[in-house]
Amino acid sequence: MNKEDFIRALRKRVADTLGDSVIVGESLLPVNNRRPANALEIWSKESRAGICINSEPHYEAFRSGVELEWIAEYICRQYNRQAANNPMLTDPRLADIIIHFFSDFRIVRKRIVFRLVNAVMNEERLKDIPHIRILDLAMVFGINMGNSEDSSTWSGITYDKMKKWGIGKDDLLKAALKNTPSICPVAMDDMNSILLKMVEQDDLDEELRTQLQETLRSAKEKVPMYVLSNSLGIHGAGALLYPGVLRGFADSIGGNLIILPSSVHETILVPETEEVDIEDMKDMVMDINRNEVAKEAWLADNAYLYDREQDCIKAVGHGAPGEPNVFYLAELEDTVKEVTYDEAV
Repeated sequence: MNKEDFIRALRKRVADTLGDSVIVGESLLPVNNRRPANALEIWSKESRAGICINSEPHYEAFRSGVELEWIAEYICRQYNRQAANNPMLTDPRLADIIIHFFSDFRIVRKRIVFRLVNAVMNEERLKDIPHIRILDLAMVFGINMGNSEDSSTWSGITYDKMKKWGIGKDDLLKAALKNTPSICPVAMDDMNSILLKMVEQDDLDEELRTQLQETLRSAKEKVPMYVLSNSLGIHGAGALLYPGVLRGFADSIGGNLIILPSSVHETILVPETEEVDIEDMKDMVMDINRNEVAKEAWLADNAYLYDREQDCIKAVGHGAPGEPNVFYLAELEDTVKEVTYDEAV
């Protein structure tokens, strides 16, 4: 059974099991750096709210020998579990409140935030969503529905949604630049300190622990590295665009910074010195992307330089012909200055 036939059969089985109280449909689920994934949508007729379930892992399970009936039962249990714990799936009044929230820009703008993604790998996806190009990256916008200790709920903003609100891309940019540093505060730590804590917590032989600690301390003296993210550690690469973050850190060390886009969740800052070869750093990023980071989490196969005097980010690699390789952060900070507290937060 090919994927299309599997999804049709799965959709029918789920619909038959859950009954007339729901509508089961098919859709495409956006996936960072990849083509959209096939998905099932299950909507409650009563509340007009629903959930979206990625079908791709279930098809792989089917190909591995898992029975379609078992997969359908699992999805139905997943929906019923969410319906029991999420009143929006059963209470039409709550669903109406959420619909009103999403339809009124004056309310929703207080939760608009941004993330950074790779512009080239998401070229098709970016055709449907408002974004700002920043070198070979793109700033995309969404609605933050809430943060927990280890997760963040996000609803992406499309051109269609922007049109319904009757706003322009500048309105999204102003709100996101004002809101994101407050909703997802910046977090920075010395990478060697992070690794030392991990070594101290691991159940290691004492001699090996001492050797690793000495190696890490020596590495810090040669090439200090700092992890820049947000307080959640989720989609925190955008923190490098928070007003004043790069400039403040560069001033504190008295020099320029090499920016390594380790993933969409974080970047690594390295003080620029004669001992550090930025081209080697770029090669390291490419190697880590290929061997250590899931493709969905790739940010860029590149390295960047933050120029302290010019307050700008320069791309090390070459982009498409005619594509700028310098981005001045003043372009964003001037936008933030135009926004009052009442307008965005």
